[in-house]
Amino acid sequence: MKDEWDKFNAADWVIQNCWEQITGPKPQTHAWLLASDIGADDPPWKTVLEAVELILLYEWIDFKNYGYSLSDPGASSVNRISLTEKALADIKQQLEDHPESAIKFGA
Repeated sequence: MKDEWDKFNAADWVIQNCWEQITGPKPQTHAWLLASDIGADDPPWKTVLEAVELILLYEWIDFKNYGYSLSDPGASSVNRISLTEKALADIKQQLEDHPESAIKFGA
C-alpha cells in the first residue's frame, strides 16, 4: 500500500490499470475505472479522478464520459477510456527501455 497518493503517482496507477485492461489476458478496446473496484492498496477514488483530469490535460487519454450513481455524489466511473497515440508511443518506448518496470505516466 502506498503511504501517500497524489495525482501524479495515481496517474501512474491509472495508466498501468488502463494498459492492463486494454492489453491483458482478456484484451478490451477500452478501459473503465469504477469507484466500486478501488481496493485498499489503490489510490483513493477522488485522487484517481484528479489523475484522470491531469492525464487528459496532457492528451494521454480520451474517454466517453463520467458515470454517476444516485447513492454516491460525484462521478462513480470513468467510461470507455482509450490511450492516445501520444501515450501509446511513450508506453512502447518505456516497454522497450525497461520491459520489467511498471508503466509510468510521462507528462
